[in-house]
Amino acid sequence: MSVFPCIFKSIFGDEDNAEFTARDAAINSDLLRAAVEILNPEWDEAAKAWVTKYRWRVRIADQHYNETEPHYELEFGEGGVDSDDNSARIVIPYCDNYSSPERKIEQNPGEFIVEVTGSFGENFAHHLALSLCVAYEKSLREHFPDYYILCDMSKALE
Repeated sequence: MSVFPCIFKSIFGDEDNAEFTARDAAINSDLLRAAVEILNPEWDEAAKAWVTKYRWRVRIADQHYNETEPHYELEFGEGGVDSDDNSARIVIPYCDNYSSPERKIEQNPGEFIVEVTGSFGENFAHHLALSLCVAYEKSLREHFPDYYILCDMSKALE
């Protein structure tokens, strides 16, 4: 039985680093909360499920330029999305800056992508994608306070 919102894919954390896994788990919760607050689901007593009036899907992927695939990915929604639905895609360049055990400040540039598809209007798709970009940046800063994460959020407004 699927529960709202359905989780289609999740890649997060580091199997060798429980602390990073816990930090990413907190980011997952922040992103799910941000999306659900905007989509405003209602309880359907007959179905015993949370529902919205939309078909929708969100994908968030975070990848450093030196990686061959995203180190963080979360895809969730309500399903039933088709090619006629409206979509929005925002790519945010960023750079992790952190102090290493070798007493150096390391930099690791990359980008995160927020993609939204749904049976709502085009403006709403962009609004949801923009809101999730902001939520992701805020969550990164909160859960990785020992990193200085520089994001080019101006890309979200293009």
